[in-house]
Amino acid sequence: MVEERTLSVPEAAARLGVTAGRVRTLIASGELVARHLGRVLLIDAASVDRRAQLGTLEGRRFSPQRAWGLLFLLDGLDASWLDPVSRAKLRTFIAHHELASLRPRLVTRAQRRQFRAHPSDLASIRRDLGLMRTGVSAARDVGLDLVPADEFDAYLTKARLDALVDKYKLLEGQQPNLTLRTTPALTPDWPARQFAPASVVAIDLADDVDPRSQEAAGHLFDRYQR
Repeated sequence: MVEERTLSVPEAAARLGVTAGRVRTLIASGELVARHLGRVLLIDAASVDRRAQLGTLEGRRFSPQRAWGLLFLLDGLDASWLDPVSRAKLRTFIAHHELASLRPRLVTRAQRRQFRAHPSDLASIRRDLGLMRTGVSAARDVGLDLVPADEFDAYLTKARLDALVDKYKLLEGQQPNLTLRTTPALTPDWPARQFAPASVVAIDLADDVDPRSQEAAGHLFDRYQR
């Protein structure tokens, strides 16, 4: 069994160069993964490493609606939940920025949580129509030669997450094999795609601690070089 790496709040704060209060804010927003052991708060070290990789935030964070709008427009997809003026402004913004540099401003697109599902349930969860594959689970969909292990990574709405947790008795904590990222329901049929746009897959792969995922993310980011 792989030992779970955890950090205390002061240790995470020192790693990120922020205050303990900021660490708790990052936990509340879903950017850091944490759990309680009695009265002690333990923070997943891998999530701290991912946040540290983003560096200092330059510019204001996008709202979830604008973050998803930018990512969809990058892939030539219709961001129908935005008005025409907002779409035009985002297209102008895209013309002057590289995708990789925008990662810190796009973290608001979802809250990331990790669960342990029984291995026999993963196949059924993968087939759920309310999920949009991303990361390594969507690598083949966007033309990458990266095979996922016995795990699954997807976006979904909060209501769908609650239903899955109840149906499959998902446990949040050690030895996760299921990453679920909750987003607002931007359209009535959200998420309307079976797999995320390549721009989204690139960012999620870049957040992965696996060197193979990070290398694959680099290949995807190259597609958006201007």
